[in-house]
Amino acid sequence: MPFSDSEIYDPATGVFSRGPTMRQAQYMHTATLLPDGGVLLVGGREKEDCCLSVLPTASAEIYQ
Repeated sequence: MPFSDSEIYDPATGVFSRGPTMRQAQYMHTATLLPDGGVLLVGGREKEDCCLSVLPTASAEIYQ
């Protein structure tokens, strides 16, 4: 199921907090920690509204 919410984990407290909303709801994407502390989200899948067929996304986002 695609989602647009994100969470940020604080290893010092062991707690997740709400992060920014992704521009495109998706799932099965990759998340890569960047040297500056940002996170790069690439690819993934989304559901098509009419037929519930799974479609790949061609997206990339960076969160700071």
